[in-house]
Amino acid sequence: MLATAFLQVGQEEEWYALGGPDATVAIARLAEERSLVTRLVNGTFRKHDLLHDWLMAAAETNLPPDDLRKARLRTGRLLIERDDLLAGAQLIAKAEAHDEMMSLVLERAQELIGTGQNRELLQLITMMPDRTQAEPAIRIFQAYARLPFEPQAARENFAALRRSLDPASEASLYAQSVYGEVRAALTDWSVDTRLVALVAETGPALDGMSGVPDPVRHQLVVARSLALLLGEPTHPGVPSAEAELKQVMPLLPPTLQLSTGSLLANYLLWWRGDLEAGRFQIDALRPLVGRADIPPLSTLSWYYAAVTATFRDGDGETLRCLTDEAQAFAHKWGISHRLSTVYWVLSQALAADSRHDDAVVALHQYERIINHSRRVEYPGPRTLRAALALSAGDHRQAIAEAQKAYQLAIATGSSQEIGNQISLLALAMAATGHEGARSSIDELRNLAESARNAIFALHATLAEAYLAHAQGRMSDFVGHWERTAKAACALSFRRITGMNAPSLSRLASAALGVGADIAITRRLIDLWSLSPPEGDIVHELWPFPVEIECLGGFVIKINGEKIRGGQGKAQRKPLELLWSLIPAHEQGVSQDLLADQLWPELDGDRAMHTLRTTVYRLRKLLGADAILQEDDHIRLNPKHVATDFGRLLAALGRLRADHLREAERMAAFDQALRLYRGPFLPGVAVDKVSEERERLERIVVNKAIGFLIARDPASPTTVLRVHRLQTAFPHVRLPDTIAQLWPTAAQTKRAAAR
Repeated sequence: MLATAFLQVGQEEEWYALGGPDATVAIARLAEERSLVTRLVNGTFRKHDLLHDWLMAAAETNLPPDDLRKARLRTGRLLIERDDLLAGAQLIAKAEAHDEMMSLVLERAQELIGTGQNRELLQLITMMPDRTQAEPAIRIFQAYARLPFEPQAARENFAALRRSLDPASEASLYAQSVYGEVRAALTDWSVDTRLVALVAETGPALDGMSGVPDPVRHQLVVARSLALLLGEPTHPGVPSAEAELKQVMPLLPPTLQLSTGSLLANYLLWWRGDLEAGRFQIDALRPLVGRADIPPLSTLSWYYAAVTATFRDGDGETLRCLTDEAQAFAHKWGISHRLSTVYWVLSQALAADSRHDDAVVALHQYERIINHSRRVEYPGPRTLRAALALSAGDHRQAIAEAQKAYQLAIATGSSQEIGNQISLLALAMAATGHEGARSSIDELRNLAESARNAIFALHATLAEAYLAHAQGRMSDFVGHWERTAKAACALSFRRITGMNAPSLSRLASAALGVGADIAITRRLIDLWSLSPPEGDIVHELWPFPVEIECLGGFVIKINGEKIRGGQGKAQRKPLELLWSLIPAHEQGVSQDLLADQLWPELDGDRAMHTLRTTVYRLRKLLGADAILQEDDHIRLNPKHVATDFGRLLAALGRLRADHLREAERMAAFDQALRLYRGPFLPGVAVDKVSEERERLERIVVNKAIGFLIARDPASPTTVLRVHRLQTAFPHVRLPDTIAQLWPTAAQTKRAAAR
C-alpha cells in the first residue's frame, strides 16, 4: 500500500502496476467496506483524502529512500501518461530525477505553448533546480512561456540569452532567441529603436550561418525582417527585407507561417497601405486559424490583421463578428489581456463610422488593458483619444492629445508612432485653418516618402486640402482635393483613422461647387460612403444611390443606371406609393393617410397590410435604405434618395435667402428654371399627383416673379432672367412691371446671337 501512496485515483490495473496483487486486493476490500475507498461509476478506485494524506506521510516516513524514490517515479510517470502532467512532474521532481525532468520539459514545451498552456509550462520549469533552469534550452522555453503574460520581461530574457549564446555553435537556440525577442516586442507593440539595434547586432551572425540547416536560418531571417519592417520602415534595407520575408514564408512551419504572415499583413495594412496584398495574406492564412498545434498568440495576431482589413473595408457587420470571435478565443485561452490591439482598431473603426459612444467604450477597454500592463506612459491611449476627438469634430482636444502623444512617440523613436501623431495633428490643425499645420504636413510627407507609407501620404494630402479650404484658397484647394481623391481611390480604403464624415461631406460638396474633377470626387464620395452635408446646400452633382427625375418625365436611376418600374396593376402600386412620397419630401406621409389614399376600397387592417407589402416591394426596387418608417410615417431617406423635385424646392428656397450674395441667388434662380424641365410627373393620372403638379407650377412662377420684381429692372442680368422665365412658362401672363422688360429681353437675345 505504501508503494501506491502517491496515487489517489486509478484503475485496478494501475493499482496493480504500482503495488502488486496485495495492493489491488486491499483497495478492493476497502471499497467494499465503503469506508476509506470509493469505487466510482467508471470502475476506478478513489482513496478518501484522509487515507491518501496518511499513506503519503507514512511512505515518506517508513519507506527506504530508494523505495520512496521509485514510488514517486512510478506514480509520476503513470500520471504523466494519462496527461496529469503537473501532478506527475511534481513527483518526478521530488524524486530528484533531474535529467528525466529536463527531458520531459523539452519534449512537452512546444506542445504546451501550442495549446496555450504557458502557465503550466512555467510551473514545470520552476520545479527544476536552478542549475537546470539555467540551461539555454530551458531558458528559451521559459521566455516563450512568459510571452503572453509578461512580454516585456520575456523580451529582456530573450535578449540576455541571445547575448550569452555563440551563433556558430548554438545556431538554433540563437535564432529562436532572436525571433522570440522580436515577437515579445510586437506582442504589446513595444516598437522602438531596440529593434533596429537588434538587426545591426545580429547581422554578423546571419552572415556566418551559411552551413546551418535551412529552418534555423529561415527563423533568423524572419526575425530580422520583421524587426526592420515594423521597427524602422524608413531603413533603406526594408524593400529587400520585405522581399526576403515573402520568399521564406512558404517554407516556414505552420506556427511561424501564421504569426509571421499576420505581422506581414499588419505591416502591409498600416505602413504600405496595400489593402489587396494584406487581404491576400489574411485569406491565405485562414486555414491555420484555430489549429490545435498553433499557439493562441499566433492566432490572435491573425485576428489583429483581419480586424484591421475589415476596418479599412468599412464592413461594420464583419468587424463586429470578428471582434466577438477574437474575444471568445482570447477568453477560452486566458489571454483576454492581449486584446488591446483589437480594441485599438475597433475604437478607430467605430469613430470613423460616427458611432462615438461605442468608440469610447472600446477606448476604455483598450486603456484598461494598457494601464494594467504598461509600467510607463505609452502613446497609444492618447493617439486613440486624438483620433476619436478628430472624428467627432473636436479639433482642440485632438490637437492637445496628439501633441502629448507626439512627445511620447519621440521618446520611443518609433517611426510608426511618430507618424500616427503627426497625421492626427496635421489634420486637426489644418481643419481649423491653423498655419502651424504646414510644418506637420511637411514632416508627415517626408516620413511617408522615406517609409513608402501610402497612408501617411494620403493624410498629408488631405490635410493640405483641409488647410486650403479653411483659409479660402479655393484654387489650391481644388488641386489638393483632386490629389486626395486619387490617392484614396488608389488605396481603396473605405475608412481611415480620424475620419470625420460630416466635415468630409462638406469638403466634397465644396469641391463640386468650385470646379474639382467631378468623376474622381463622385468616386471618393461613393468610396467613403459620404452622406450629403446636413444644413448646407447640396451640390446638384452630388451622387445619391437613388436619383429620381419627375419633372417633365419619370426616370429612376440606381447608382447611375436607369431601371424599369414594371408594368401592370401589381407593379404600379409601389410606383404610386413612390409618387405620393416624393412631394412629401423629408416630412413623409402618415401610414394611415397612405393606406386611405392608395386603397380606399379596403378596410383599415387590410389596407395597412397591403401598405406594408407595398413598402417591402418598393424597397426591393430602390434598395432597403431608400425608405424610412419612423413614428407611423413613411418617407424617402434624404441621405439615400435625391429627386429633381427636392432640388427645385431647395433652389426656390434660396431665392429669398437674404444672407446669400446676389450672385448666389441668381445662380439659384437659374438652377430652378433649369430643373423645371416640365410638369411634375406628366401623364400620371392620380388625383394627388395632379394637385401637386398644378401647385408646383404656381409656386415656381410666383417665387420667380417675386424674385425678379425685387431686382433692378435696368440690369441686363434681370432682363435675361425675365426672358428665361417667359421661355419656360410661355402661357403665364407676367405682371406689368416685368412684362415691360420683355422687348429689352428680345433685343438682348438678338444682340447675343449677332
